[in-house]
Amino acid sequence: MKYYLISGVALSGNKGASGMAEALIQNLSVREPEAFFRIFSYYPRADQAQLRYPNAEIIDGSPKRVVFLFFLSCWAFLAQFLHLPKRCCVIGPLKKIAETDCWLDASGISFVDGREKFLIYNVLSVFPALALNCPIVKVAQAMGPFHNPLNRICAKLFLPRFRLIVARGAKTRNYLDSLNLNNTMNFSDAAFSLHCTEADRQTADRLLPDCDGITIGISPSQVVWKLCKKQNIPYLEILNASVRFWLNAGYRCVVFPHSARTGSRKTHNNDLPLLCRFVSILPEHPSLIVIKQELSAGELRALIAKLDLLTASRFHAVISAMATGVPALVIGWSHKYAEVLAQFGLEQFVIRYSDLSRETVLENTGEILRNREKLHTEILRNTAQIIHKNEDFFHLVTRIRR
Repeated sequence: MKYYLISGVALSGNKGASGMAEALIQNLSVREPEAFFRIFSYYPRADQAQLRYPNAEIIDGSPKRVVFLFFLSCWAFLAQFLHLPKRCCVIGPLKKIAETDCWLDASGISFVDGREKFLIYNVLSVFPALALNCPIVKVAQAMGPFHNPLNRICAKLFLPRFRLIVARGAKTRNYLDSLNLNNTMNFSDAAFSLHCTEADRQTADRLLPDCDGITIGISPSQVVWKLCKKQNIPYLEILNASVRFWLNAGYRCVVFPHSARTGSRKTHNNDLPLLCRFVSILPEHPSLIVIKQELSAGELRALIAKLDLLTASRFHAVISAMATGVPALVIGWSHKYAEVLAQFGLEQFVIRYSDLSRETVLENTGEILRNREKLHTEILRNTAQIIHKNEDFFHLVTRIRR
């Protein structure tokens, strides 16, 4: 049996992380039916309730446990250096990690200037693999730039020690090339290859029944809202004005969270509190549908597939739109958004949060709606090519062992 460990993800909270983890399990299981997956989860208790794969289990990857594992890993490294017996090197929770044949780091975005507060977790979460000589694959993600001294030092120290680093786009690849690495390749986000179940589609049909008119999805982001707030940009008010315009034009609008943690008021990986605030300023309208529940990655993809247009600030909401042929207008904060839409020749539909206005939203969505049939066809054609190329990535991963 081959053991995989997937880090940098959770099934609850950020559904983009869940989409990447589930896509890895689904596609690698087809190629290796005997494979077993351990999800190194940021939210282990919540994820245990959401796990639906019999060949997978949740192990604790919460920040406190990661720190604990770091110290155990330091001991393991020292014990190996002193040539102590293996039973003395690998103790406690390190035993399961020591069984790992391939460590898949699906952080999504890491080693990026301006996100130094996440850098410690990015490094510590994979340190046990480095200490135990487990091959690490950084699954397609955004990285760089590396101008910040701390970020650059950590990147130059740790990234060369990974077996494979997958750049998600041209800009990330250029940043990685500036470090003179020889372990990089280009592939698209693994979540493009996520499969929906019939149950996922039934949930989407129940929440969003079919209609004859145009349906626009709106998925706000706590991250972008905070960035806009710092610059006095009225993020929710601009989205509110846009929704009112679309409703008056006769379109149906559906508002939903792409990151959600049921029962939590914390806003990390949780857009539900923001969505409730947003809904409070929206008008009551028969063509306005509000979804206030946590959906799985598959359910969200099935829901997004029913849209004619998505306006979103969550990266993997955009991935699901592209994967199902739905044009998207992105309000983003990182180069990762332009990277993914550039694969479709649609990077002009990325609005940086600092340039956000009602006019830019309505002008861009108007252009998308006028050309939606053509865009739908072109997006699906490019998506088929992306998914076909991702097959090469999954095949490559199956060949990686200690």
